[in-house]
Amino acid sequence: MSLFSNILARDRIVDLIGTSKNEILKELVEAIAKSEHVQNKEEFLEKIMEREGILSTGIGIGVAIPHAKIGSVTDFVLAIGRSKKGVDFDSIDKRPVFLIFMIGGPDNKQHEYLKLLAKISIVIKQNDIKEQMMKAKEIKQIYDILIDA
Repeated sequence: MSLFSNILARDRIVDLIGTSKNEILKELVEAIAKSEHVQNKEEFLEKIMEREGILSTGIGIGVAIPHAKIGSVTDFVLAIGRSKKGVDFDSIDKRPVFLIFMIGGPDNKQHEYLKLLAKISIVIKQNDIKEQMMKAKEIKQIYDILIDA
């Protein structure tokens, strides 16, 4: 069973409408807040924005991984956004971001958190998977791509 199957649901995968980093982050917080594990959407948004203000989570190669560990998130949860046009995310490579993996988690599970970040890193370095995610006709197909990854 894939690690993603435990933390991702089809309704938390969205084609993004926003054109700015803040709009994208708000859209993804709306998606991630559909999870029962996110108990305070406003607090989570505040923490995401605070984290992003310290240093961009745009890691390069067209990907960003905004994340927050906070007490009002009871277990790990993931939301994914796809931007067909790309968005300026202040990435380290100065290129637009097309795929955004938003992670929420409890603040007391560092080992599991690092394991999740490592898995996402492995997946996003595989160009064929990123290409499949971008070319998926229906956004919900991204779930199947990741579950098989």
